[in-house]
Amino acid sequence: MAVVHAGGSHLGSLSLTRSAAPGSADVRMLERSAQIMGLLILMRDARVEAEERVRGELLVELLSRPALHPAQRDRALARGVDVDRLDVLVVADCPGKPTSDVVRQLNALSPEWSGLAGEYLGRATMLLRSDDAEEAASALHRRLRRALGVPVLVAADRVDGREWARSFGLTWRCVEVMRSLGATDRGAATVQYAMYAIVFDPERAHDLDRFLADCLGPLLEYDRRRSTALVATTAAYFAQGGNLSRTARFLHVHMNTLLKRLDRVGVLLGDGWRSPDRALRLHLAVRLHQLRGALDGEDDG
Repeated sequence: MAVVHAGGSHLGSLSLTRSAAPGSADVRMLERSAQIMGLLILMRDARVEAEERVRGELLVELLSRPALHPAQRDRALARGVDVDRLDVLVVADCPGKPTSDVVRQLNALSPEWSGLAGEYLGRATMLLRSDDAEEAASALHRRLRRALGVPVLVAADRVDGREWARSFGLTWRCVEVMRSLGATDRGAATVQYAMYAIVFDPERAHDLDRFLADCLGPLLEYDRRRSTALVATTAAYFAQGGNLSRTARFLHVHMNTLLKRLDRVGVLLGDGWRSPDRALRLHLAVRLHQLRGALDGEDDG
């Protein structure tokens, strides 16, 4: 038996089975074959790594500078990628694995989608061709989940023109919203989270500011000035279905403390804040406020 080495790694072994005991010439042939196999594997891995590096560099260039240079187009075409037809952007997030492992799997899948994969701003990213962003997200999720063996979140966005950078921003923020909503193992298109787009679309930040100010303005200002937790209390109240006992236990406060806080909410928002229509808007507002805090790295309840 001869061990196969490549680049300091143990890749396996070769064995020779014969009815008679192998001679010295057989042993030398086996050892030489193992050396050759190791070199071939090393050369193959080097080619794969070089190709992945080129594809990753192309991806970064397209996301960073959407104005195409002829050389970029030629490099992409040489790899079977028509840049003008890259119409879906995907971000995959897998806390259980290094980003490089996720990128490696996306790179292996990218030729099937006539796409490019790589790491962009620390995230495993892929540009591809697909008529259905939702189906692309689901298919890539299944393949990544099987290859990585751990839960993974995949989000896909339909690219408008060559606004790849904007789609990247929407997609990674959508992944964060998915995780904040409790998803840990799913593939979805950003359109499936359209009701939360006001949170993850930077172009709608002003709309979100206005909505939160209209619904939560007095509570936010009171919490800011008094260092209280009326917004968090209101969020817990809705999360517990309006049940006072469960809300008090969730917040780890005495029932009298909870009642005083809710009375203060009523003073600031008006006595009708628990009516069906107003409660629906207020519940949505506190949830969007929480999601924004999660995206911004805040912990404000």
